[in-house]
Amino acid sequence: GNIEPYQSCTVKIDTTAPVTVTNANDSWHTVPFMLELTAHDVAGTTTQYSLGDDSHWQNGATVAFSTAWKRGGASGSFTVYYRSTNEAGLLEAEKSVTVLIDTSRPSTTDDAPSGPQATDVTVHLTGNDTFSGVAQTWYQVDGGAWQQGTSVLIQALAAHANDGLHTIRYYSVDNAGNTEAGYRVCTVLIATP
Repeated sequence: GNIEPYQSCTVKIDTTAPVTVTNANDSWHTVPFMLELTAHDVAGTTTQYSLGDDSHWQNGATVAFSTAWKRGGASGSFTVYYRSTNEAGLLEAEKSVTVLIDTSRPSTTDDAPSGPQATDVTVHLTGNDTFSGVAQTWYQVDGGAWQQGTSVLIQALAAHANDGLHTIRYYSVDNAGNTEAGYRVCTVLIATP
């Protein structure tokens, strides 16, 4: 008639698959960029990802984008597939995210006239960027302060007050944050009659 002392055990019931979120957004990113995959679940999780041009899954919660991460070019729009599973074996439905990567630098051109100019001259600066587009163009006239803009006015003042050679330095920055390699230079020669 001896009765064993009362004992208890805990049974965990999990009927909900993990939910994974990313730090990606609609912005262009320069490299290095780390795509973070964060799984939310009450039990331990394993996260997997697959790149758009890759058919096998890799374990990991971070996808690193660098200048040499992809064959055939590191700039463009790339799809990353991801999912997580928890200790109960519940697998999240596959999701995808688009990552916008721009590793190229913008370039800028000008339309500065050649030869002496007797009237006011407006030099137009045109920035070009293949992927994310140009965000800003900066210029400096004769070593002065840097200014943002795409039109530079060099005046031809009366009494030869602004005659001479004027130097314009300029560069652009793209929407991913890549800066043009160094600055470019053009000159305008003012020679009033």
